[in-house]
Amino acid sequence: MTKCLDAFRQWCDSSDLPWDALVASPEALAWALRGYGMHLFEVGLPRYLLVYSITACQDLYPACKAYTTVAWQVDKKWQVFEPGQCRAVLPAMAIRASVCIAALWGWFGWLGCVLLGFSAMLHPSEIASLTRKDLIFPKDVAYDSLALYVHIKNPKTSRFARRQHGRVDDCEIISVLEALFYDLPLSGHLYHGSITTFRKQWDAVMVCLEIPHRQDQRGATPGTLRGSGATFLYSGCEDPAWIAWRGRWSRVRTLEYYLQEVAAQLLIHELSPVSRSKIQILSNSAWHVLASLLSLRGSK
Repeated sequence: MTKCLDAFRQWCDSSDLPWDALVASPEALAWALRGYGMHLFEVGLPRYLLVYSITACQDLYPACKAYTTVAWQVDKKWQVFEPGQCRAVLPAMAIRASVCIAALWGWFGWLGCVLLGFSAMLHPSEIASLTRKDLIFPKDVAYDSLALYVHIKNPKTSRFARRQHGRVDDCEIISVLEALFYDLPLSGHLYHGSITTFRKQWDAVMVCLEIPHRQDQRGATPGTLRGSGATFLYSGCEDPAWIAWRGRWSRVRTLEYYLQEVAAQLLIHELSPVSRSKIQILSNSAWHVLASLLSLRGSK
């Protein structure tokens, strides 16, 4: 947001629009944002530069918010002309294959976080900050509940609700996560590496499975975990309102549009026969491999 605001300010300076005079007049600032948006579209620059410039101005200069409709109109027309695309999603079998490879490579913290991100529909930033204290296992409550609850600190959708949680019901996933994380200190992080390390491990697993993993290829990035989990729930339940609640979407309508688009965009259909065969074999073996390796790890 800061970089986009700096770019907008530089454009104003180059267009002989004094910055101090603009920020002193909320209406003038809004019209400058509109002109900036039209300039970005004309020269072929990405739309996010406009969006973050508007939100940055609204944050720093709240008085301009009442006038920014004229700028948002440019954004709206831009989206009609160049509609965005949802991320491609991975089916559950690809997630199982991924964690199977990670287990064979000894990446237990990584695979636990992937399972959490998929089953609780978490954003990557939400996964990275999790500690043992944020997980409430059935064992923690004397099995009064058989679900695993995940407390989410600083949720990306905090405008919807400041305090949020995820829920995992799959007993196999819960047993794996319990074996991995239950005995950690309450303040212990579930994943000890950085976001960059997590992404490098993700890319290595995707390369092994021959799955595209770059955003410009519409490949599978860690950001696909949330949508993949939602699509998996949708495959067994045609209740978007329930999925929206579980995934913490503020509007059911937003989720409905999302599911309509991604339900037909499972990345598995675009893979080679060799890749699909590899994924299927690893997926079928995943829980047996995890059970064996985790028991060996626990006996050491």
